[in-house]
Amino acid sequence: MSSALILDLTADIATIGRLLKQGNPPLVQAGLLRVGSRLSGLLATDLHDSGDPRTAREVWRAARRAADASGDRLLAVYSRAKEADDLWWAGSAPALVKELADEAIELAGNTPSYGLMRAHATRARLAADGHEGGGPADARAALREFRHTFERLPPAADHGQPESGLGEAWVRWHEAHLLTMIGDSGTEDAFSDALGLYPRRHPRHRLTAAPHPMPRPGPAPRCRRRTRRRGHPPADG
Repeated sequence: MSSALILDLTADIATIGRLLKQGNPPLVQAGLLRVGSRLSGLLATDLHDSGDPRTAREVWRAARRAADASGDRLLAVYSRAKEADDLWWAGSAPALVKELADEAIELAGNTPSYGLMRAHATRARLAADGHEGGGPADARAALREFRHTFERLPPAADHGQPESGLGEAWVRWHEAHLLTMIGDSGTEDAFSDALGLYPRRHPRHRLTAAPHPMPRPGPAPRCRRRTRRRGHPPADG
């Protein structure tokens, strides 16, 4: 992401901050907090992409605080799950990634959402990488929760997250990536299914081959791991 766009996001967040100090009615205040949280999440992800994980963590904390203060539980779940996802791709400490994913799952309770799906997907990746005592069986169990959560989503609801516009294609892509990590024989079919579901002009149609197994997480100085992995979800993942 260009520095100009990061500056634009920063300016928008500053504007939201000023508006929040104007003594708004509760519903207006909650709406501003939701917008601020979403913008902060976008900025944090882009800061990770730009190789500034320390600032990204600070912005993610602000996103979580705003989501919590808004009273929007689904947004609070999503902010934690997306941060966990970003941190995993950046090669951060597995214990920290797991803590955020677990928080998201606990906060979600039994309410399905794309945030809860992301949390399950992150736990699956941690298990596939052998962290926190996990292994392929644990990764498959988390993957089943990922799919089960999707199947329980209200079909006509506006989920308010970018993934909802892709639906089954987004789900199949992440399933395929996780199957790759555990060396499942169904990986190629899963990726073919996913690509067939994506709009023809979507960037994921640039892939022409099934992915190879991913390297294990490790230090990722000044770049995100997702830029170095074949078959990974691109920027909208």
